[in-house]
Amino acid sequence: MPSVVHRHGLPAALAARLLAMPERDDRIRAAHWAVLSRSPTDTELKIAADFVSAPAPNEAAANQSWTDYVWALLASDEFRMNH
Repeated sequence: MPSVVHRHGLPAALAARLLAMPERDDRIRAAHWAVLSRSPTDTELKIAADFVSAPAPNEAAANQSWTDYVWALLASDEFRMNH
């Protein structure tokens, strides 16, 4: 049986919502609040910014980086232990 996350496409839906925001750092903060219920640390903000800003061959690949980032937050020990 697929998990709730897979059935509902929540990571992709959150990524689409994030992409509607104009500022990258605001997107990162919103992702952290949505998944971890807190702001990212300065270090987390830098790491996330580097990840989602990596060169991509096209817009679809660039947008996929946001879905991948949401998945990374969902796969984190913090999410699994606290939520």
